[in-house]
Amino acid sequence: MANQFDLYNHGGLDICFMGALEVDRFGNVNAHRGPGAYAGIGGFANITARTPTVVFCMTFNTKGLDVVKENGQIVIRNNGAIPKFVRDVRSISFSARNAIANGQKVLYYVGGRGAFVCDLDGSNVTSLGVIRAPQWYDDNTVVGMYDQDNGYYTTSSVIKVATLDGQVQTLTDDSQIAMYPVAAEGKIAFSTPYGESYLIHVTK
Repeated sequence: MANQFDLYNHGGLDICFMGALEVDRFGNVNAHRGPGAYAGIGGFANITARTPTVVFCMTFNTKGLDVVKENGQIVIRNNGAIPKFVRDVRSISFSARNAIANGQKVLYYVGGRGAFVCDLDGSNVTSLGVIRAPQWYDDNTVVGMYDQDNGYYTTSSVIKVATLDGQVQTLTDDSQIAMYPVAAEGKIAFSTPYGESYLIHVTK
């Protein structure tokens, strides 16, 4: 266990995917303090403080949220009563200001809605569309996947890139199920459900 936390504390992860109770206008995240309840932050801070790319995955709201899967798509039948995006979080588990000072890149993925980015002050919120498992490729581009399933297994998936000005491009075709891309400038790697790995060399 001690060695595991050494890995976190020294930036041994390339990317992490975390949940969140609340996110505020500055991008701060509360992951440990709910209304009338408090839990220890555990390893959340260790993981998010040093990982270069942090992706927060959540819904827009909770308590009464009714979500189903129909024809391979997420359908929101009823929104919840408690919003997750608030003006100010109750307590800060993850500081957006510290993350930027540390050179980290942060994305917020909202279930059923897609991936979003914004300026440091919370303004200019931009939807990148339904791109799952998103991560930064460079300062202007996010790469992820668009997958569909039949309720039992993935039937199709393609790799997509989206720029902050709204341009979206599909990099793979339906001949293979391309999933979970990993990006570095100039290259994008992805895998398939059959254990195959591929590398895309990107030219602009």
